[in-house]
Amino acid sequence: MDDLSRNDDLPRNFNGIWIPGELWLDERLTSTDKFILSEIDSLDCGEDHCCASDEYFIKIFKIGKSTLHTSLAKLRFLGLIEDVSFNGRSRVIKSNLKSAY
Repeated sequence: MDDLSRNDDLPRNFNGIWIPGELWLDERLTSTDKFILSEIDSLDCGEDHCCASDEYFIKIFKIGKSTLHTSLAKLRFLGLIEDVSFNGRSRVIKSNLKSAY
């Protein structure tokens, strides 16, 4: 097991990643969008929401920064995620997955 599969820095209720059928079949999203949204949702634990860094997503999904930012922008536009805070360096993201599907 590598460091990402047992990362103690990011709290979560982790039993795997669940992708609801409606999300899986959503033709507006790429598979990368779906995986990123599912990961954000799994890391969104209560009031702290998801505070994973760009580097975390880039490393776990083996994608480039522009791919990540494009996906996050699409998920925001569709209302599937929203920024709770951003200070120029770190951002906190809230998942709207459960209410969207």
